[in-house]
Amino acid sequence: MKTGKRAIKQAQSLRRCSEALRLRLKGQSLRAISAQLGVSHQQIAQDIEKAIVANRSESLDSIVSAITLELSRLDFCLERLGPAIDRGCHKGINTAIKISERRCKLLGLDAPIQLQVEALVNQELEQFVSALSQRLPHEIFIEVLQVISALQATKTS
Repeated sequence: MKTGKRAIKQAQSLRRCSEALRLRLKGQSLRAISAQLGVSHQQIAQDIEKAIVANRSESLDSIVSAITLELSRLDFCLERLGPAIDRGCHKGINTAIKISERRCKLLGLDAPIQLQVEALVNQELEQFVSALSQRLPHEIFIEVLQVISALQATKTS
């Protein structure tokens, strides 16, 4: 009998956690949720934390399942390409390489792509300043340089 009561209490607790999180996401305060669900605001805070942890766990499980499914599909495709690869078929080999690249990307084995955005921005800024120096009177150009320097100083600090 105790097990049945415990299961009922656990189910009620899970429903309360889920409802508390739903209400919180709608913008209600802990005290408002507390009054609505009939428990203390401290309990509501704990319930919301439980619901968040449960959602994270479910999301992680879904991600792992999706990756596992995709890897199985890639394995299936690669298996079917075996005879073509053995014959030296370039199309089969290229497809196998694409499957391998997809697998590496899916598993995070590829090095991240790094863009040299800052270098491009600096180069464009130098070209802009050079053009300004040729078009503006010297005094105004100096003021513009001071503003640019001030902006760069605030960006780096």
